[in-house]
Amino acid sequence: LMVALERVKLNTARVFIALTPQSQLADPSTPRWQFAGIDAVRLTAMEIEFAELSQEFRNAAERWGSWSLELLAARGYINRLMDSPKVVRYLAPRFPEQFAAFQQGLETTPRFPVLENP
Repeated sequence: LMVALERVKLNTARVFIALTPQSQLADPSTPRWQFAGIDAVRLTAMEIEFAELSQEFRNAAERWGSWSLELLAARGYINRLMDSPKVVRYLAPRFPEQFAAFQQGLETTPRFPVLENP
């Protein structure tokens, strides 16, 4: 999921931990990281929203299979690479066939609407 979101950062992991119910953490006795300025009501609402997003992800994995989600993550990663002028300047002259394949892969529309509700 984190790769599909295009960013894997420490703060992202902290948010996921903070929004995971205490009982579902690997060590429930460890206190969760708290956000400054977010009261218990807002945190509960965020937990519910995160649980719904997690369920959508599980539904997509069940409906489309893990292979499709891995393809989505790979596509997002390649898209980020191709957005980098340095990467494009390096790949285009040295690996023209692979570069063209990357471009073609990004231009085609995926056949699976991963984020749709089943």
